[in-house]
Amino acid sequence: MKEPKKIYEKVVVQNPYLKVSEKRYEDENGNISSFLITWHNREKTIWTFVLPITQDWEILYLKEYRYWPEDFVINFPVWMLDDWVDEIENCKRELKEETWYFSEEIEFLWESIIENYFEWKVLYYIAKNCKKISNQDLEIWENIWVFKTSISEFEKMISDWKVLSSKTAYCFLLAKLKKYFSFLKGKF
Repeated sequence: MKEPKKIYEKVVVQNPYLKVSEKRYEDENGNISSFLITWHNREKTIWTFVLPITQDWEILYLKEYRYWPEDFVINFPVWMLDDWVDEIENCKRELKEETWYFSEEIEFLWESIIENYFEWKVLYYIAKNCKKISNQDLEIWENIWVFKTSISEFEKMISDWKVLSSKTAYCFLLAKLKKYFSFLKGKF
């Protein structure tokens, strides 16, 4: 059996964070296979994930279009941490860009690794007393809708499998475990 011959390679995405190449190979029978290869342009990748709570104790959440699974996904604001920005400032910036809300009360919840990539991690935060300050400031490729709901309704969305992002559900559960919602006894 002969090794497949590479017949095509092209970079399809290149930015400061990510590089994606398409490669095509032809086997000895003339069958062509195509692969997308992804690299992150950093040695270590850190994501900040922030659960926003308004002054009226409503959760802000996003419905973002994702190219896989070709649908809208419920999420909290999340972004790769830039080398020159500290974690809290990154949370504030993403909160403002994606939701048009702002908070000075951002607290660390926890951190986790991303699956089995030990050099990648997610930092989870909660933003309390979020106030609307402006309009969304999205990148051209972002398709994001902002919604508000009660804490109990968001928990129901998780249990009804409407929130399919494990990191979104995990962030919510971290806040619940740390008793951020405990004063709402009887309502939650």
